[in-house]
Amino acid sequence: MKISEATLNSYLQTVIGAPTDVTRIQDRQARYIDNAYDRYLLQLGGQTFLAIVVKDTREFTPTAFLKHLKVIRQSYPMDWVLVFEDLPAYVAHRLRAHNIPFMVPFRQLYWPFIGQIVSSGGQPTATARLVDKLTPASQGAVIAALTGKLPSMVSVSDLAAALQLSKMSASRIANELVAAGIAEDSRMGRERMLILPDETIAIWETALPYLTSPVRQSFYVFLDDMPVERRLKAGETGLAAKTMLAPPRVPTFAVGRDFANDLQSRALNALDNADDGEAVCLVEKWKYDPRTTADGNVVDRFSLYLSLRDRPDERLQIALEELMEQYFDPRYRPIQSPFRRPF
Repeated sequence: MKISEATLNSYLQTVIGAPTDVTRIQDRQARYIDNAYDRYLLQLGGQTFLAIVVKDTREFTPTAFLKHLKVIRQSYPMDWVLVFEDLPAYVAHRLRAHNIPFMVPFRQLYWPFIGQIVSSGGQPTATARLVDKLTPASQGAVIAALTGKLPSMVSVSDLAAALQLSKMSASRIANELVAAGIAEDSRMGRERMLILPDETIAIWETALPYLTSPVRQSFYVFLDDMPVERRLKAGETGLAAKTMLAPPRVPTFAVGRDFANDLQSRALNALDNADDGEAVCLVEKWKYDPRTTADGNVVDRFSLYLSLRDRPDERLQIALEELMEQYFDPRYRPIQSPFRRPF
């Protein structure tokens, strides 16, 4: 698709759901700059950005561009984004590695400063927010994709239905995933589509910097207060169920917010109040319902990894590596060395 003022206007209005203004810059710079790039001014959410359109992707390298950028910014010292008509996957990977914002209109967007530019009321905010970490709803969508609950190409309407959310909430999730570079934007007729990588490991590696522990809070209750049908293994208990780690003495279970709120009324320092021999359990209150992506009676491995990855215990780190190698490495063999780096 040929990049033009109309193309950029149409695409950006689709992304942020608000009016935009795009103007091509006619001023000339050094010949090698003019030969390599077209430049546009973008008015978004009360801010002005510079769009730098790459004329020939075959000649483009991130290293050379960063040198050219210094020259361009002498005339236009503002936030900027690269624009491509087409972009090979390996180039996109290198751009993300250099933290270079870019977009391929109606196909791909990696521009953290445009993330969530739309406020809850659907109007542009005064300042675009940096996508630092995904919201719980967006992380839940990523986990759903990783566990096969979402197809690699999904409409916003189907995303809303799959996650039991409103279409507006699903649209915000789509904006955030696209801004973070986890998904690409597309259109099928009048329907907005999200395109995720076909390979799970590509989703995981791209999304991982934006993901956080799903655990909002932990507390103890008597084991008898936890219904058997809600005992979804998590934490060290879940890790032990999937690896060679020995299970802990006190089991850990994960629950969603609503059920956790009910259980918390019975959380009376159970460890201190338990009589000799009276069993207790540790309950993790999750930011999203762990049942939606669970693997049988154990939480999904991706959320499990996120919930434990910051624990310094070497036993856990070795088991976490085993957990992820089981999934991603077809040549997986149980870990023998205690000195291997965590996944």
